[in-house]
Amino acid sequence: DLDLSKVAQSEELIFETIASVIPTEITFNKVVWASEYRANIRMVNKLSEGRVFVAGDAAHVHSPTGGQVGISEKCKYSCVN
Repeated sequence: DLDLSKVAQSEELIFETIASVIPTEITFNKVVWASEYRANIRMVNKLSEGRVFVAGDAAHVHSPTGGQVGISEKCKYSCVN
């Protein structure tokens, strides 16, 4: 079990943790920003009850800050200085 609070406090542990899950050799220079993130994901207990079905976005809820931004928005925000 990974202690994310501990990992986020050490640049070396961040590098080691990322390298351990990537199937290729990678070299890091420095950490610019790091923080612990825990997803706030909620899902329905059952996808159907009788003749009623819940599917797609109705079956789960994500935090608006939980990475649900499209590619164009990510590029727009990362390209602005």
